[in-house]
Amino acid sequence: MHTMGTSLLRYLAMKVHPLVDSTPWRRLVVVGAHDRGDASVVGREKMDKPFNWMRPTAKRVGENLHIQCFPGVDHVEHYGALLTAYLRLTRKDGEWERVETRPVAEGDTIQALRAQTNILALPRADVIVTGLVHRLDSLTPGASYVGAKNDEFAWTSRVVQGKTVVFLGCRFSFWGSISGDLVRVLAQHAQPSQVIYFGKLGSTQPSVQPNRWLASGDCSCVDGATVRWNNILLSSIHRVGGPVILGKHETLGSVLSETHAWLRDATRHGYDFVDPEVGQMGRAAIETGLGFGYIHLISDNVARKYPEDLSNEREMGVLVGRDALYARVNRILGDHLESL
Repeated sequence: MHTMGTSLLRYLAMKVHPLVDSTPWRRLVVVGAHDRGDASVVGREKMDKPFNWMRPTAKRVGENLHIQCFPGVDHVEHYGALLTAYLRLTRKDGEWERVETRPVAEGDTIQALRAQTNILALPRADVIVTGLVHRLDSLTPGASYVGAKNDEFAWTSRVVQGKTVVFLGCRFSFWGSISGDLVRVLAQHAQPSQVIYFGKLGSTQPSVQPNRWLASGDCSCVDGATVRWNNILLSSIHRVGGPVILGKHETLGSVLSETHAWLRDATRHGYDFVDPEVGQMGRAAIETGLGFGYIHLISDNVARKYPEDLSNEREMGVLVGRDALYARVNRILGDHLESL
């Protein structure tokens, strides 16, 4: 049973491409393909935000519907799991067996990042901050972002203590393993010394109310192995203070893997946080010799049912709680950049 309980179907319905329900398709095929051409149909995209709004597209291929995700092993498997769960909850027995996922080959993600996005136009940088960069108002006042409206990436730069800091926004979801390959491409092309990730994650601790706390740490369990790094934000977190929990993280490729059985195992191992990217990015940073740190909003609790979860992130109580956390992140990152 999934930890989201009764909120699961609402979450799935927000994510499933609307063409899935338009006709009884012979097969629903999830593929790794960044295709936003005329023959592809755009799904539910939140155009009122600057980043992370590009969603998988759909294309009719004979009697089948192909769901086209930006190429990434975790991304394709996650969307396949999402479709399967949605059909299990909304259709008669057996219909979920129509879902097929086509594996993403090694190297496809890096190739897509380099050839199908504008990431190679990014300038050299000493520090790259990515994730929810549009929430870093105090660090990017009046910023003008480089990158056309429909480019996959856009960025703004500033010089702090003689160092070039690039704030990099991404318009598609660099889900799971994609995030690690993004760090690898950045390391080779932009040659920063540090990468910082500001995003959202879930807590496994029942007492932690969503949207009231921040999370950070220096390790994650990825594919069953612990990855450790020097948390470059730790000194600033201590200096600035505030509602920040330091803990152990587990990287899961899909939200659909967050079952009660998984939670029991995660609790036994002492994992405090879960998301699809932190460990992937930390591992890639270690491989490429980059400093790494993450500071995330705790947006969900997988151990206890709170009114606020992943299915209602746009409600007023959520937004108010997050505004205070955004302000704290601005202070923490500002302190870190001033100490470079």
